[in-house]
Amino acid sequence: MRRAPRAVVAVDWSGAADPAVQRARIQVAVALDGVLVSLEHGFTRDEAVTRLLQLADAHGALAIGLDFAVGVPAWYARAGLGCDAAPDVWARLYDECDRLLTGTRPFWGRPGVPRWPELDDPATAYRRTELALMDSHGVRPKSVFQVGGAGAVGTGTLRGMGALRALRAAGVAIWPWDAAGDVTAGEIYPRLATGAVIKRDARARAALVASLGQRIPAPLRTATTASEDALDATCAALSLGVTLAHGWPAGPSDADARLEGWIVPMEPATA
Repeated sequence: MRRAPRAVVAVDWSGAADPAVQRARIQVAVALDGVLVSLEHGFTRDEAVTRLLQLADAHGALAIGLDFAVGVPAWYARAGLGCDAAPDVWARLYDECDRLLTGTRPFWGRPGVPRWPELDDPATAYRRTELALMDSHGVRPKSVFQVGGAGAVGTGTLRGMGALRALRAAGVAIWPWDAAGDVTAGEIYPRLATGAVIKRDARARAALVASLGQRIPAPLRTATTASEDALDATCAALSLGVTLAHGWPAGPSDADARLEGWIVPMEPATA
C-alpha cells in the first residue's frame, strides 16, 4: 500500500442539469492532517474537476473522494454496454448519458418510467460494493439505475463519468483500478462518515459539527452546518483521512467487483 498524502479532499457531487444548481450543491472540502482547512462551493461539475487538479498541484499529493458511483452492476456493463473494463464503461455511459436519463431500461424514475421488475432482485439492482455495505453497516444505498425521484443517485453517476475520464487523462489514479499514486481518487459514500445523524435537521447537523471539536475550526463551522451537502463533504474528508492513514486499501480481487468499482471503506468521523 502507498502511504496516504497529508491532504484529503471530498466532493459532494450533483447530477443537476442547471449550472446554477450545480454551483449551489457541489461542495469541495479539504482536510490537512485531519483538520478541515477549506470548504468551497460555487462550482459546476467541470469547474469542480478543474479545482481538484488545482488542489493536486498545490499540495503535490492528494487523496480525492468522489460522491458518485464509479460504475454499474457487472451484468449491465457486459450485457447492456458490451464492456469488460471500467474505462470502457465510463466512455459508454458518457456517450449514452442523455439517452439513458430518459429512462432507457433498466434506468428508471423519470416521469412515466416506473422501476423495472427485474430490479426487485437486489443482485440485479445493486453493485457488489453496495450489497456489502448493506450487510456490514445496515445502510440502504440507492441503485445507480434510479435517475429520478427521491434520493436518486443515477443522474449524478451518469454525469460523473466525464469527471472520471478527465481526472484520469490528467494523470490522477482511479482506485481500485490503478495503483495508488501521489494523486488518487476513489468513490465515497458520505453516510458512512456522518453516521445516523438526521442531516435535514439543522440542529442535528450543528450537534455533529460540535462533536468534532477542533477538527473543524470555528471560522468554518457555520459553513459546514449550512446544508446537508456541506456536512457530507466535511465529514467525508475527515473520515477519509483516517481511513487512508496507512495508504489506500487493497481493492477487490473478484472480477465482477473490480469491473463495478468499490466504495472506499470509512467509519463515522470523530473528534
